[in-house]
Amino acid sequence: MKIVVINDSILPTSGEKENFWTWLVKELPATPINFAELKIPLDDVIKKENPDIIINNSFWGLTFPDYFVISILQDPYIGMKEIAKPGDLSDSFFDPKIELQKRALKNSQVRVAVSNYMANSYKDCGDFKIIPIGTDAKLFRPMNKKKMRKKYGIPSKQRVYIYVGSHDIVKGWKEIKDEVNLRKAFWILVFKDFEEPEQENTKTFYKIPQKQLAELYNCANYYLSNSYVESLGLAPIEAMFCNIPVITPSVGIFYDWKPKMKNPRREAFEKGLDKRTCIEAWKELVRR
Repeated sequence: MKIVVINDSILPTSGEKENFWTWLVKELPATPINFAELKIPLDDVIKKENPDIIINNSFWGLTFPDYFVISILQDPYIGMKEIAKPGDLSDSFFDPKIELQKRALKNSQVRVAVSNYMANSYKDCGDFKIIPIGTDAKLFRPMNKKKMRKKYGIPSKQRVYIYVGSHDIVKGWKEIKDEVNLRKAFWILVFKDFEEPEQENTKTFYKIPQKQLAELYNCANYYLSNSYVESLGLAPIEAMFCNIPVITPSVGIFYDWKPKMKNPRREAFEKGLDKRTCIEAWKELVRR
């Protein structure tokens, strides 16, 4: 069986060595098509490859009427549009992106959403198979907190919170910043969009490798999220695999899952949020 995986780029970003797309290519296995780098039309490449299955990111709105297509839904534009305030981003920004997603999904034989939250948002596109993007549980694992705090110069006796994300309104950064200023605690802040000046009670990081991120999770007592919209919630899941309790709104995977946080790592495994479970689910889907 010949499979192709299509995205603008399959390669990792933001300090990652690998990502969900590289996993699919390696584990299924499949041929990657990075259409942003193509020198000839994408349709010509598809005809040349003549795959049995196309796995496609619905973000781009691509359709392939002569082939069996599995489209993945992982960008929560409908939810983002709902929380956008007048003047922030207009319908002219969100509506074309949503239409592209829906076009790809409606013209696919199989639709895969990364959470029930996403499937519910796009339910007019048809039925969805739910396969969360898995986390590497070998990388994100419990470590010695005392040792990690010493390594990064984090106060040894203070309560420590960690936030991983961006300054975006969707991530609730304004509210997180208010917490940083008001709550008597030390904060580890990790950003992927741009740097943030440090305060007396913060230590900030920008676009760091995943290995370092795993160590920083292990410096914290809690992971704090205030996201208004999430497709899944990778950062809090990574924290859970490090056995760090998570405080998060009911979005993404937490939309209909309420872990007790008594043993976060075990609960994340039981929910099937690890990389191996994700890959096995994809292999089974392709076999079927």
